[in-house]
Amino acid sequence: MRERFEYVAARIERPGSIEIVQELVAGAARDGQTVRVAGAGHSFSPICATDGLLLDLIDLSGVTSIDTHKQTATILGGTRIHQIGY
Repeated sequence: MRERFEYVAARIERPGSIEIVQELVAGAARDGQTVRVAGAGHSFSPICATDGLLLDLIDLSGVTSIDTHKQTATILGGTRIHQIGY
């Protein structure tokens, strides 16, 4: 049987840039709030439950760099797996 998790975040923000994320996190730290990041909503655990700041990074998605020599990529936090490709 699955447990049900409920929470009420003090604020939910959907930043459109890394700079705005930095400002939001700094503000939450000044206010003594916790910060959690919401994913795609597929988790059945309280991983994003917070009474502080909840960030939705959906507007920060995409591959920003690929290094074929090192076989690495830099991918923004709001990127869904199906957007990455193979």
